[in-house]
Amino acid sequence: MSTEISRTRSITLKVAFQVLIIVILSSLLGIGSNLIRRDQISFISHSSDFVKERKTEDCISLEQAKERFDNGTGFFIDARSDEDYSKGHILNALNLPEEDLDRRIDEVRGLIPEDSEITVIVYCDGEECDSSNRLAERLKASGYTNVRVFFGGWNEWVRAGYPIEG
Repeated sequence: MSTEISRTRSITLKVAFQVLIIVILSSLLGIGSNLIRRDQISFISHSSDFVKERKTEDCISLEQAKERFDNGTGFFIDARSDEDYSKGHILNALNLPEEDLDRRIDEVRGLIPEDSEITVIVYCDGEECDSSNRLAERLKASGYTNVRVFFGGWNEWVRAGYPIEG
């Protein structure tokens, strides 16, 4: 019986050692491949890596967005999916998911000339959604300079009881 226990213990140690070797080799392979990548993944992260810095001049508050809505100096672009947009959106907002921008940039330029005094206000669901930020950056890269991101987005607009449709 004790030889059987010794044999079982020996097999268990052998398997544990093999697992350890596999884990070490896998880790080294992963680290090595990360080191040769152009876009390396950082080994040490900081909380600021996960919380995007938002430039104050690129943001627009609920009050500012509503003011531009009321006086007609804001053009709202909904960066959410077609499905979310059809369920409801800010009144008269254009639906433009980020992935559609290249295909629909001429449509956008027809609605809002790049040199317009109109503020392009991009929104999505709210602060947890980053689609509006990415779309705003792409609109700026396309030549628009007066682009703001409404980080409160759809959720904050609805909570405030402001005009919607859909």
